[in-house]
Amino acid sequence: MLHFDKFDAWVTIDGQETVEYGVETAADEKKVTCWIASQLGKTFAVHVRSTAHPGVIAVYTRMDGKEVVGRVLYCGLQTPSTVSIDGALGENDTRPFMFSSLELSDDDRLLGQSSVSQDLGRIDVQLVPVLIASRSAPPQSYPSLETLKIHERSKKAVTQQVSLGQSTALPSPCRFAAVQRLGADLVNFSFRYRPLDVLRANDIAPPAARPPFPPAREVKPLRDTNSVEVKAEKKMKVKRGAGDVIDLTVDDAPPRK
Repeated sequence: MLHFDKFDAWVTIDGQETVEYGVETAADEKKVTCWIASQLGKTFAVHVRSTAHPGVIAVYTRMDGKEVVGRVLYCGLQTPSTVSIDGALGENDTRPFMFSSLELSDDDRLLGQSSVSQDLGRIDVQLVPVLIASRSAPPQSYPSLETLKIHERSKKAVTQQVSLGQSTALPSPCRFAAVQRLGADLVNFSFRYRPLDVLRANDIAPPAARPPFPPAREVKPLRDTNSVEVKAEKKMKVKRGAGDVIDLTVDDAPPRK
């Protein structure tokens, strides 16, 4: 979870909060940046919380440099206020955000194309103090987040992009409003996303934990139950010469006169 002043922001993927890596805060610019691990084909949501800021805040989100949706956050002094942004809204339906693949090509005509944003691979969240001016009509179409086609040499380790999933109906119509800015940005949060293996390869995320070694098994020495008998047998085996008389008793014999 990123934090600045009275505000928090975080991303969830399939409902699970992501881990932030390499968090950097530029207090003079009111900007916080980090890295997160994207997961191909999965949906995600952006969450913003205000803990003590009075008034109304507009929360604008940009995906890969494209502004896609804004939400109004009504803040209170006593209790935290939270807004979740999980997709692009129409009046009666929504399309979720999801991570999808870029289309790579070796067509040299795509090199240096201006249509590919330098912000590719970023989720930006901008918080602005506003005044609700009036009701407004719903958008006529969804933001353009079509599959990008870029040259394979210009991807710069970016292999995924944000797209929109299938449309689902809302339980009730969504209301829209026109707002008026009241001041400078309160904070900007930026989540730079890459696959986890890319983050690890660039020493941004820690390496995968090695599986633990299996516990050592105690090796107990085998008891030689026949050791006594074997030794006894060895003691009994005495090489005889021709004409020898061997006394195997341990009693002392009386001396001969």
